[in-house]
Amino acid sequence: MNQKYALHGLSLLTCLIWSTAFPVTRMIGDNLSSETVALTRCISALLVLIAVWLCQKKRNLPSGRDIPFFLVTGACGFAVYLILFTLGMRTVTSAESSVIIALTPVIVAALSTIFLGEKIGPRGWAATAGAFTGVAVLMLWENGADIQPGMVFTLGASMLFAVYNLVCRKLSSKGYSSIDTVTFSMAAAVFLLLWQLPETFSELSSASLLPVILAVYLGVFPSAAAYALWAKALSIAEKTSEVTNYMFVTPLFATVLGTVMLNEFPDAGTYIGGIIIVSMVVLFNLSQKK
Repeated sequence: MNQKYALHGLSLLTCLIWSTAFPVTRMIGDNLSSETVALTRCISALLVLIAVWLCQKKRNLPSGRDIPFFLVTGACGFAVYLILFTLGMRTVTSAESSVIIALTPVIVAALSTIFLGEKIGPRGWAATAGAFTGVAVLMLWENGADIQPGMVFTLGASMLFAVYNLVCRKLSSKGYSSIDTVTFSMAAAVFLLLWQLPETFSELSSASLLPVILAVYLGVFPSAAAYALWAKALSIAEKTSEVTNYMFVTPLFATVLGTVMLNEFPDAGTYIGGIIIVSMVVLFNLSQKK
């Protein structure tokens, strides 16, 4: 029973920490460039992840032939993903961004049919179409054909994160644990962003203290601690779905935090599109279980 409570507590805490990334990124705004935010997050996260990785009883080092896979996960899960995510958060609300990112499991499954030969089934495809209909409602509700660039960036980030999850499956089949994968992926992300290092030092040294603290927070907590907690929850769960089902509450947490922290009040399109997306993602998940 205590283990069950621990599972639910870890899962909820992880989703809450992940949800803070939306309003906190909004708070940074234009004070730091998206590239600087991405590199600061990745370096901060890598330091924490290395400490967690060293505490593991079983540790795997990446083989030479797997380095290209880690470069892909580093780019899609962190380096390029975080740049697009940060750019998107400058013009969309926490609620809008969170429901678009919630599409990730559906995109993963769609890509799996192409690259892994997995089958979705009619109900799964119907839910996928419904989810993207929700995205269309979200994008077109207020401005019509004049789509906000931030939503396009966020949708691109969601697609990249789907690729990250897909490649992580490949790495898992090679014997890498979730902590192995996220640590080596984060190291690859830092490597891919090193070109930004001089500019990052320049921006951080001249920026006010709050944006710097927020960027470090994003690295230490949503980009590192949350992944470690998620991995722990998965390790004690009897079924993966016991943990992954909690991802559906992330948009709710993000919306509440955006309202409390930033006084954001989503419009009707966000509610309607968000309900459609989350409902379709839940329906898709249920169809896959069947």
